[in-house]
Amino acid sequence: MATPELAKRLRKSQNTAVHLLSEFVQMGLLREVAEQKRNKLYQFEPYLNVLEKEYESTA
Repeated sequence: MATPELAKRLRKSQNTAVHLLSEFVQMGLLREVAEQKRNKLYQFEPYLNVLEKEYESTA
Protein backbone atom coordinates (compact mmCIF):
# COMPACT_ATOMS: atom_id res chain seq x y z
CA MET A 1 0.00 0.00 0.00
CA ALA A 2 1.27 3.46 -0.81
CA THR A 3 1.27 6.39 1.60
CA PRO A 4 -1.44 8.45 -0.15
CA GLU A 5 -3.78 5.46 -0.18
CA LEU A 6 -3.24 4.86 3.54
CA ALA A 7 -3.87 8.52 4.36
CA LYS A 8 -7.10 8.44 2.37
CA ARG A 9 -8.32 5.21 4.00
CA LEU A 10 -7.51 6.49 7.49
CA ARG A 11 -8.95 9.94 6.73
CA LYS A 12 -5.74 11.45 8.09
CA SER A 13 -3.09 13.74 6.66
CA GLN A 14 -0.30 12.31 4.58
CA ASN A 15 2.19 13.39 7.28
CA THR A 16 0.30 11.30 9.84
CA ALA A 17 0.31 8.32 7.50
CA VAL A 18 4.07 8.68 6.92
CA HIS A 19 4.65 8.79 10.67
CA LEU A 20 2.55 5.66 11.24
CA LEU A 21 4.31 3.80 8.46
CA SER A 22 7.70 4.74 9.88
CA GLU A 23 6.66 3.43 13.29
CA PHE A 24 5.44 0.16 11.78
CA VAL A 25 8.70 -0.27 9.86
CA GLN A 26 10.68 0.23 13.08
CA MET A 27 8.49 -2.38 14.80
CA GLY A 28 9.15 -4.86 12.00
CA LEU A 29 5.53 -5.02 10.88
CA LEU A 30 6.09 -3.37 7.52
CA ARG A 31 8.89 -3.43 5.02
CA GLU A 32 9.51 -0.78 2.40
CA VAL A 33 9.52 -2.44 -1.02
CA ALA A 34 9.93 0.55 -3.35
CA GLU A 35 12.73 2.91 -2.46
CA GLN A 36 11.30 6.10 -3.88
CA LYS A 37 11.16 9.59 -2.45
CA ARG A 38 7.41 9.77 -2.93
CA ASN A 39 4.59 7.24 -2.86
CA LYS A 40 6.66 4.53 -1.19
CA LEU A 41 5.19 1.05 -1.11
CA TYR A 42 5.10 -1.17 1.97
CA GLN A 43 4.39 -4.83 2.64
CA PHE A 44 2.89 -6.32 5.78
CA GLU A 45 5.67 -8.77 6.63
CA PRO A 46 3.93 -11.04 9.20
CA TYR A 47 1.09 -11.73 6.76
CA LEU A 48 3.47 -12.51 3.92
CA ASN A 49 5.49 -14.81 6.20
CA VAL A 50 2.36 -16.79 7.08
CA LEU A 51 1.44 -17.15 3.41
CA GLU A 52 4.96 -18.21 2.52
CA LYS A 53 5.05 -20.89 5.25
CA GLU A 54 1.64 -22.18 4.12
CA TYR A 55 2.86 -22.39 0.53
CA GLU A 56 6.04 -24.21 1.54
CA SER A 57 4.13 -26.78 3.57
CA THR A 58 1.89 -27.64 0.63
CA ALA A 59 4.71 -27.80 -1.93
